[in-house]
Amino acid sequence: MFRNQYDHDVVIWSPQGRIHQIEYAMEAVKQGSVTVGIKSKTHVVLVALKRSSNELSSYQKKIYPVDDHVAISISGLTLMERMLGKFMRTECLNSRYLYNMALPVSRLVGAVGTSILWSPN
Repeated sequence: MFRNQYDHDVVIWSPQGRIHQIEYAMEAVKQGSVTVGIKSKTHVVLVALKRSSNELSSYQKKIYPVDDHVAISISGLTLMERMLGKFMRTECLNSRYLYNMALPVSRLVGAVGTSILWSPN
């Protein structure tokens, strides 16, 4: 895919009625590998398919710990994990520092949704 004047932001439509940033994200997910999560009442299992892009490169890590009770698994680009994971780790650390307890997962998910919704970019 080639860059053009209509791909700087997710709210800019091209004359053909396309949003290029969304198409780029969909292509990145297609090139990513599979991740699956299974939850029971007492356990959670995260499984990720690790594959290298070619024979000379190493495998990419797909499962990242956020806190003692939270981990994330990615299927697309690792840059998104760095940004999202750093935000989630900061929120969990703030909760441990301020309240001396783990941040509930529902509150963490709400914070992620709010930060993405109100992101200036």
